[in-house]
Amino acid sequence: MEVDQDQRDRMSERLNANIAVRAAAGSGKTRSTVDRIVRMALDPVYRDFLPQLVVVTYTNAAADELRTRARKRLIEEHHS
Repeated sequence: MEVDQDQRDRMSERLNANIAVRAAAGSGKTRSTVDRIVRMALDPVYRDFLPQLVVVTYTNAAADELRTRARKRLIEEHHS
């Protein structure tokens, strides 16, 4: 188990809270954010909030990567 796994779990489970993530490169920020988005999309209570979801990144490349991974995971979840 990773040292910060409890924090990652909280991020993907506490969907009713705003979250700010600050961490070093390669620490799993994108993966954790994608996990949170997918969990919201699969939960009927939070699904309606997705069009209003705002995710801020520092670069366009990071935003593109986040968008691509989230779409891929949502497609995978839909087909499984």
